[in-house]
Amino acid sequence: MLILGWLCTVLAMDLMLQALQKVSAFTQNLSLNLEPVYGIALAFILFGEQKELGTSFYIGVLLITLSVLLQMIRVVRQHKQTRPLE
Repeated sequence: MLILGWLCTVLAMDLMLQALQKVSAFTQNLSLNLEPVYGIALAFILFGEQKELGTSFYIGVLLITLSVLLQMIRVVRQHKQTRPLE
């Protein structure tokens, strides 16, 4: 339990704070909200839990993933435009 608590709480919080130095709070929060999707993906792989999920679930996952990708593309483009010339 100590290792699980250390890795999943302390290390995860430290990595999240380091990430906030490089990305916006909105982008970080959007990525953080994908945790249920990560958990569902692991349930698919480890336990075969996809048997009872319908088409609407997969459409929802696609929409969430698409929103994250579009946000990251927007951030990268914005960063390139505002970066000073070297």
